[in-house]
Amino acid sequence: MLLEVSTETLNKLKLTAHQFLIIKMLHDHRIIELNEYLKNTKSESTLGYDLFVLSDRGFLNYDASDPEDLNIIKVSQLFSKLVSEGSFFEELFDIYPRKINRPNGTIDYLRTDRSTCNILYTFYTLNNRSKHDHILNCLKLEITTRQKEGSLGYMKRMPSWLVSREWESYADRIADSTGVQLENQGYGTDVE
Repeated sequence: MLLEVSTETLNKLKLTAHQFLIIKMLHDHRIIELNEYLKNTKSESTLGYDLFVLSDRGFLNYDASDPEDLNIIKVSQLFSKLVSEGSFFEELFDIYPRKINRPNGTIDYLRTDRSTCNILYTFYTLNNRSKHDHILNCLKLEITTRQKEGSLGYMKRMPSWLVSREWESYADRIADSTGVQLENQGYGTDVE
């Protein structure tokens, strides 16, 4: 089982990586693997405390008077919602154009090198929702702008788009479009 979680998320949830792993494995119904993990890490003795903490944070329904039978412990809707939201990268990947027609008439596929892109995007966003939303808004503006201008054929492949931080050039456009607009602004009156 491969599991990615940021320390920012752990701090926000007030959980240890060990506790997050326990709740994630319970959520995924990987009880046999969880028991093996607890045995290998010699953390069976602290399981009651970890379950209490997870219950106290609202991530599972657990009664301390019940035996520690992992099969009857229910993960709460709160944790299920946190996990089911999906990764930020998947959302970016779904929005990013799959293929385009280049000006020379060839078809080019833009979503290349998925694993590298995932690592880059996770590094840039640091699992921060506001950064992710900002980048998505910039990407949507770029796609819309390029479609209107007929320049979608010049859009970069995803790895190059991420490495060059292409969304930053559209961030200024978003800021300009949300600013106050002066009516009847004539030629040469725009000051920056």
